[in-house]
Order: sequence, then structure tokens, then C-alpha cells
Amino acid sequence: MKLPCSECSIVSFRRRRIRLWFLISLGVAGTQMYSPQATGQVLITGSVKDSVTQLPLTSAHVILDGSNLGTITNREGDFEITLPSLPATLIFRHIGYHPARVELTPNDTRVIHMSLEPAAIELPELLITGDHLATGIMQEVIRRKAARRVHLESHNARVYTRITLQNRDRIVLINETVFDRYFAKGSGIRDVIRSMRTTSDFHEQLGLTLAPQDFSSDHVQINGLSFFGPTHPDALDHYTFTFAGRRMWDGQQLYDIYIAPKNNQEATLIGRISVLDSVYALVEADLKPAPHVVFSPDTREWSVMYRQNFAQVDSFWLPTDLQLQGWIHVEPNGERVSPAVVEQAVRFINYQANEPVPSAPFTVEDQLQVDSTSVLRDDLFLMGLDMVALTARELQALENLRWEKPLTLREAFPPTTSAVASAVELYDFQIWDRPQFSFPVVGGFIPWFAYNRVDGTRVGAGRVFSVRNNRKIAARIGQSIGFGRTRLGIALNRQETQSLQTSVVYEQNTRPQNGVLIHTEALNSLSSRFFAQDYFDWYWSKSLRASARYETKGIRMMLSGEYSFVDSMQTQVRRPWPLNKEFPENLSIRPGQRQSLELRVATGSMWHPYHIDPQKRVEARIEFGHPHGSRSDLRATLLADYNFATFMRRRPTPPRLSLRILGGVITQDASRDRWHVAEGSMGPVGELGTLRSIRNRRLIGRQMIGAHWEHDFRSLLFEALRIRPLVDHNVSMRLGGAHVYINGRWIHEVTLSIARAPVRVNFTRRIDQPGIFVGFGIAGRN
Repeated sequence: MKLPCSECSIVSFRRRRIRLWFLISLGVAGTQMYSPQATGQVLITGSVKDSVTQLPLTSAHVILDGSNLGTITNREGDFEITLPSLPATLIFRHIGYHPARVELTPNDTRVIHMSLEPAAIELPELLITGDHLATGIMQEVIRRKAARRVHLESHNARVYTRITLQNRDRIVLINETVFDRYFAKGSGIRDVIRSMRTTSDFHEQLGLTLAPQDFSSDHVQINGLSFFGPTHPDALDHYTFTFAGRRMWDGQQLYDIYIAPKNNQEATLIGRISVLDSVYALVEADLKPAPHVVFSPDTREWSVMYRQNFAQVDSFWLPTDLQLQGWIHVEPNGERVSPAVVEQAVRFINYQANEPVPSAPFTVEDQLQVDSTSVLRDDLFLMGLDMVALTARELQALENLRWEKPLTLREAFPPTTSAVASAVELYDFQIWDRPQFSFPVVGGFIPWFAYNRVDGTRVGAGRVFSVRNNRKIAARIGQSIGFGRTRLGIALNRQETQSLQTSVVYEQNTRPQNGVLIHTEALNSLSSRFFAQDYFDWYWSKSLRASARYETKGIRMMLSGEYSFVDSMQTQVRRPWPLNKEFPENLSIRPGQRQSLELRVATGSMWHPYHIDPQKRVEARIEFGHPHGSRSDLRATLLADYNFATFMRRRPTPPRLSLRILGGVITQDASRDRWHVAEGSMGPVGELGTLRSIRNRRLIGRQMIGAHWEHDFRSLLFEALRIRPLVDHNVSMRLGGAHVYINGRWIHEVTLSIARAPVRVNFTRRIDQPGIFVGFGIAGRN
């Protein structure tokens, strides 16, 4: 969850205090006034293992007898707890094990290594198992939870949480936060941060929230989706419960129950829960998102397991901890980064039920808030607060990170070698947008293939060379069989600051007239080679281009200037073997020198012409052109995308409406090859933003405006018709339309699509013409 913008200064202050944190955490700095010895406190450390397997026990509870003071073990089974004084008695507990007690005197060791014995339970000779038993248990759990929660007006607790992120080689982020959690019936939960220490703050970009989940609640929030909790009032409608076995816990019997979704249309969980027999309360949950759940398009993978324990607070059962571990692959706004290993440890401390809670946090809508004064003072970690013990690797990571500046997301999770190499076009040969598709890397080089009617077959390769940390040189070279000129590109890219990037590119190559908007040269190569349908007209260009890109607060700006020499090209290939169909003639242009200056401003996601993922973006382009010997022209372009869920929003993939607006205008004196285009289908392939009833050609005009829309109804029609095979295979129905004004006339069409990723079949009807146009497209994840 992102911090409020008003607290940005807090983040900067935290970064300045990172070194102090490391020194304190490592025990090599501090003051006597805060040391346990100075205050009479006693630090106890140790570990907890299984007495049979000798494996460490994660999330074992270590509690000071007669108090609410305690801690939990980390993933290596280690713990540390600060006691107010000695003598004292520590109680060690873990579900499925017999509890143990250790009495400590002032003369005893301060290091305890405890082994817990598994608790065996003798089952009766005849044990009824299966869905009916589990269903009956869960009905009682849900009934009793509802009866208890009626009397829960409020509660509060202090929460400690630690997030650790690791790349392929090392730990790159550790964040420790202490906050107060307040719950008030009818107003929900508010979390107020009191103290924080962090090496960086990019975990927010990866969808990781400081506020822990409560798996006993009706709805559980994970990475932007709302999941049905296992004790939701309607849980039996969404989950299948299966009896798994029985265990003992502190002399009482537990029921283990497997939980699995009943369908793949809702955001649901899968795993195991444990229920205490005597009170029918949820006491443990081991859950993860079900495999069918689809997160936002930025999330490529979210494979995370969540383990949570619950304990009695007065007459209510509330979470006492949370441990999550797994790996995620999130690319915020399409930024290419590598996967991350994530771990989070959470403790809930000093619960109070039905006690007054402050009203101030509930006057603000944000669940996560910051107490600026307390965060700046940052004294909660030094006053004996019992944290979850750092592992040896985390301690070593702190030692290493304290000498580094805070890492950015891309620095912490650099893309793989192939991803870096495939980004050649993004930073070096393109002046603005990242290619939506790129060739794979072969031996460190990016192949470069193309086919059209003026080049014939064109082959080449490119590579990027790092000169320094902030400089790259890229080069690619190619040759065409038909039009005998060498294709050459050389680029120098420099990262001036974190926000500013400059580049200079020299290129001699074949270019499509009127530019590229939706359809790509790669798709045109397939269409030309196998169907003799060359979608573009071409011209030859030698150009020198300098550009500067700047990004701040979600706004991207690019200013570029170009000097070029252009010339016409003639059709060289008449018939692609073995076809007998001839290519049409390539249109000529006026040869000569050209200069141009262009400004682009954009916000939101990157431009992806093929609408695979939902996009929200707006981009405006203004270009001033000056051909040699002709009058200057001015060209303006607008590109906008938007999408939103329309209904059934609790589903992981609710029905959505997508909108795309394309428009532009150019002055009267501009040459024809610079006019705006309304894209048609390239052969049978038509995407959002194209006129699917216009085949193998583009409509060209000085003014153009197009409104394109599509509503994805998912599998609702097939659910209503009870066609389960189509529902189970995620076949969806989509209804869309295109309304384009160009050359003084309107064109309207509607499209009905049947889709199953990655392919869709389109049935398009032109309003002013008879007939149905059948085509294909990329289904995407919409």
C-alpha cells in the first residue's frame, strides 16, 4: 500500500538514518540508556526444533508466562525476546506439538535451544471422514464466528512487520515497521505507522503491503484483489471443504480441513485450515491464491504461501502472526525486472478488545497512515519491543547494504540477459515506445528479419555494449536481397540522471510511409511473405536523430530533433515464391532533405498497440516538420486508452469495458506520406483500434478521429446457458465497435468475438455495407 504523498519527506529522512539502523541492529552502536542492562531487562535468544526430525519450527510461539509478552520464531526456528526481569517462565507452543515450559533464574544461560515433541492422537477404529464431516464443521465455525463478532465493537493491537526481498543472488531490501492497528465496527481498520526502518521503498511497486492480511475476515486483500475468506458467511457456496485429519494442540483436539474453490470464476484460496474442536474457532491457516486467479497485467507470477495463527482475545479469536514466503514477478507499468523472492514476518502484540479506540484515524479514508512525529523520533525499536529475530543471512545483508545507496527497483531486480538485450530497440533504435514484441537473443545478438515488396528478404543482427554504468552503445547491421543497400544503425545512449536519458542515433533503413500505429513491421513480414499482401508503402531514409527523455511523477516527456534524407523506392519483388499473386506498386514520395522537431508527453502505461493487457494512458504528440523546398507543416496526434470493471467486481477477472481513442490533424501543406491513418485489418488480423471491415489497407487523411470500444462479458453467457466446458476453459464473449471519421465521412462497425487466450475469432458487420467479415486477433488478458 502506497504511503500518502504528504509523507514523502519521511521516506527521505528514513534513508538518511539507514546507517544508524544497521549499527543498532548489528549491536555495534547504541547508548547505555536504551540497553537491556541499563533498564533491568534481559535478552533471551535461542531456537525451537522438532524433537523427532530436528528440523526448525517456524512460527513457534515463545510467551512469558502470566503476561501477553511474547514473540515467534523466524523461518530458521530462531527467536529473541526481552524479559523485564528474572526469574521468569517461558512457554513454547506450536500447533501439533506438546507445549514446553522453561524456568529461568538470574544464574541460568541466556541462550535456550528447545525441542518440542509432536502430539499424537489416537483415532477411533471407525472415523467418519469426507466432505460431509468437513462441511458440518465449517457450518458451525461460520455460525459461531458470526455470533462472537456481534459483540466485537472494537479492538486494537500493536503490529510489527518485516518484509525481505531477494533477487537471484542476494537480499536487496529489508523493511521493518511498527504500527498500531485500530478496528471499529462499521468503520473498518486503520493502521497508523509509529516507527519504520527501510533500506529502500520499492516493495510498494511490487504490490506488497505493510498491512498484514487477516484470513479470518470475510474478505482477504492480496495484491489488489479481494478474496473470499474461508469463514465468509457464504464460504460453503464458494469452497469445497474436505476432512484431512486430527491433531492435538495444548491438550485440545484440532480438525485439519482441506479447502479448494468450487469454480474458477471467483478470487478464492486453496490450502489447509485448522479448527479447534471445543470452540469451533479457526486457529491456523496455510493458504495461497488458487491457480486460476488472474492478478493485474503487471503481475506475471504470484506464487506465495501464507501461514497465520489465531488466539483467543477475551471471547474472540484474532490473528497473532503471519508468515508468508514465495516468489513474485511483477513488472509495474511494464518495466522489465526479474522475479523476486519475498518473505514477510508479522506479529500482533498487546491486543485489547472492546476498548475505546481513537477517532482521529477514522476521519481519513486511507487505511495506512503515518504518525510523522513518532516515525521521526523512531524510538520504538530501542525501547524493548520484541521483534522477530533476524536470520544470519538478513544480518549479513544489513552489513552489506549499509554502505550502498538505496536501490531502485531496476537496480535490485535487473532483467535477465535476454530481456536486457531484447530492449535494444526500446532505448537505442526507437525514440519513444518499448517494442511490444521482440526477437529472442541468440548468442548475445538479436536477430533482425523482415520481408516486404521493396526489400525482399532482409536479414541482420544487433547488439548492445555497455561502456560505463550510465552509457551504452548499440549497433545493428543488415542487408536486403531485393533492394541492394546496407541497413545500418548506431546509437549512443546515456543515462544522465535517474529521470533524464539522452540518445543520439544514426540510421539508414527502409521506413513505412505515414509511420506505424497499430500493426507492426514484423506482422507485415508474415503477411507479405505468405499472402503477398504488403500493408505498408515504403521509402528510403538516412537520418540522424537526437532525443532527450525525462520522467517525473508519472509524466513522461520526450523532445527529439531529426535531420534526414529521404527517397522513393520501387517494388522489387513481384511474386513471393511459390505464390502467383503479384504485389501492388509502392507509392512514390517527394525526395529530399527533411528536418523535424517533436514533443511527446504521456502518462500511464506504455503504448502497446496490440491490446493484450488492460491499459490506462494518455499521450499527446506535436511535431513540426520542414521539408527542403516546401512549406513547413505541423502535426498533432492524440492516443488514449482506458478500461474499467463494469460489474461483478469481486471476481478475479470481472467483466470489463475497454476504450481506445485515436486522433490527429495535420496542416494543409503536409506531404501525403505524413498524413494520419485509420488502420484496417492486416489480412484477417484486426485489433482494438482498427477497422476490421477494411482489409489489407489503411485509410489516409489530414484529419482523423476514431473511438474504439469493447466489452468483455467473460463467460457469463455460457454460465447462463450452463455450457460448463466453455466456462471451465475460460472462453469469453466480447462485444465491440469502431466509429472513425476520416476524409470527411464516418465509418461505423460492430464486432462480436469469441475468445480464449491467446486467440480470438471476430465477426464484424459494417453498418453501411452488407456482409460479415470474419477475422482473428490476440485475445489478451483484458
